[in-house]
Amino acid sequence: MHIIIKKHLIESDKLANDIKIVNTADYHYSNISSRSKFIIVRDSIKNIKPDYISISGDYIDMPEILENPIRYEESLIYIEQLSRIAKVIMSIGSHEYMLKKGGAYYNTNWFNDIDSIPNVELLNNKRFIDGDINFYGYTPTRRYYYNKTGFEDENELIKDFCNKMPEIDNELYNVLLCHSPIKILNPKVLEEIIGLKNVDLVLSGHMHNGMLPNFMNDLIKGNKGFIAPNKKLFPDNARGMISRKIDDKEIYMNVTGGVTKIQETAPKILHFVDKLYQPQIDYIHIKGIK
Repeated sequence: MHIIIKKHLIESDKLANDIKIVNTADYHYSNISSRSKFIIVRDSIKNIKPDYISISGDYIDMPEILENPIRYEESLIYIEQLSRIAKVIMSIGSHEYMLKKGGAYYNTNWFNDIDSIPNVELLNNKRFIDGDINFYGYTPTRRYYYNKTGFEDENELIKDFCNKMPEIDNELYNVLLCHSPIKILNPKVLEEIIGLKNVDLVLSGHMHNGMLPNFMNDLIKGNKGFIAPNKKLFPDNARGMISRKIDDKEIYMNVTGGVTKIQETAPKILHFVDKLYQPQIDYIHIKGIK
C-alpha cells in the first residue's frame, strides 16, 4: 500500500526556528479498519521526524466502537506509538461523539485516557502553549454539523466558538485545530470572531480530499473536491494548503486528505471503495524568519 505525503512550505516572522508539523485526520478507527494501513501511516510519520503530529478530528468512527474493550485498548496504543515519535496534538471531530443511531455522546473515560498519555495533548476547546507556539483545539457542536437548516451552520459556529474558546492573542505563532474547514475562514466568521484573525495556521480534515480519485489529485489545480461530507458537489476548501489575506496578514489552512476515505458508518455497499484510495498525510514545514 502506498501513502500520499503532501509537502508544504510556509514562512513566519513570529518564529526564530523552523517547525515541522505532520497533519493527519479521519482515521475513522473501527471494526473494519486496516491495521496495516495505520502502521504504514505511523512509519511514514516517523521517517519525516516532525516536531508535532496533529490529529485533526475523527480519529474514531463512532463512540460505540469504544464499548469493545479490545478496540478501546487498540485505539490508545496507536496514539501512544505516535507520541513516541513527536508531541501529538489532537482535536475532536464529529465522529468521536456522534452515535451511529443519532444523537450525541461523549465517552469521557476515553477522552481522559487519551489526555493522560505522555506527550499527548487532547484539545477539547482548550489551548496548549509550547515555546513559541499556541495550539488551540475547537470542537464544533452537533448543531453545527446537523441542524434544521442543513449542514455546517455558520451562525452556530460563531456563537459556540465565542462562548467556549479561550482568547487567541497575537504574541505567539497560533495554530488552530478545527476538524471542518468549510466555514471557519468564511468572511462573516472572521468578522464576528475577532480573535480568528490572530490565527496563523488552521489544521483541518473532514473533507476526505473531496473524494477525488488518486490520479486526479495533481491534475486538478486549486482546492475544489468532487463531493463534500454534506453532499455538496464540487466544494471549496476540500484539500491542500489554502491561504486567506486578512488585513495584510496571511492565514494558512491545511486540509489533509485523511487516512480513511470510506468509513464503517457509511453504507456497506461503499466499503470496498476505500481500497481504491490511498491514505494521505500532510507535512508542513514552517520556516522561521524572525
